[in-house]
Amino acid sequence: MKAHKDMLISEGRLVGHLMYKHRGRSRGATVRQLVEALTGDRSTPAMERHIRHLVVEMRKKGIPICACPSQGYYIAASDDELEETCRNLHDRAMTSLQQVAGLRRMALPQLVGQLGIGMGDEG
Repeated sequence: MKAHKDMLISEGRLVGHLMYKHRGRSRGATVRQLVEALTGDRSTPAMERHIRHLVVEMRKKGIPICACPSQGYYIAASDDELEETCRNLHDRAMTSLQQVAGLRRMALPQLVGQLGIGMGDEG
């Protein structure tokens, strides 16, 4: 059953733990620390992915889960903490979109030509 412990971590359990133990940047926890605290077992890459997925889903629902590389995950204790996380997420999204734009403008046509793949707009 050890391999499936990550399935026991629900959104409710994670947010409850964050609210009780990790409110504010100074009380953040790494994903590894969260897995170990919530399962009582060693962290695995699969369990860490599961936690990250839960964080994304809860953020989409408006739960103020923040993160920073040096402190880990935490529940926002102030508007400033929440705004900082929103700025970081926005910056990451913009960087990803810039990469997509660059790839489509330059690399995709070259790749299509090399592979002999049609772009789908030929009639």
